[in-house]
Amino acid sequence: MDIITYALLRKGGGGGSTSGVTNGYYNPTDGKFYEDSSYTIPIDGKEDYIYISDDTNKIYRYDGTNFVPLADAASSIQVKVLPPASSGELGNIYQYVGNTTLDLENGCFYKCIYNATTSKYEWKPILVQARETYEDDPIDFNVW
Repeated sequence: MDIITYALLRKGGGGGSTSGVTNGYYNPTDGKFYEDSSYTIPIDGKEDYIYISDDTNKIYRYDGTNFVPLADAASSIQVKVLPPASSGELGNIYQYVGNTTLDLENGCFYKCIYNATTSKYEWKPILVQARETYEDDPIDFNVW
């Protein structure tokens, strides 16, 4: 993963989102994330969150049951062309870095969803937000 993607994921992409990013250490033995490299303090998975393993820089998402790798160490979640939305892409999240079009905006994150209304798979724009935000911990300048 390149430093720009990492910075965007680490800092977040705006307020009001239900998505987020969490850093930790993925243990391939039990398939869980931990706060520490000794694998003693587990991190509870949250759906639609992105998890970055601090020791390998691999990217995962939590599907409600398991941490699913988004890209191997040699890959990036940044794409210039989104793959066709399909059942195989369901739940995957990519950052689109191609040219802005009527449907896609450069720099935005997209998640593959199934739209029950249209009975089709499609790419839905999502916001990525850090776990801690200024809204959660506002600065009171009057206290200074």
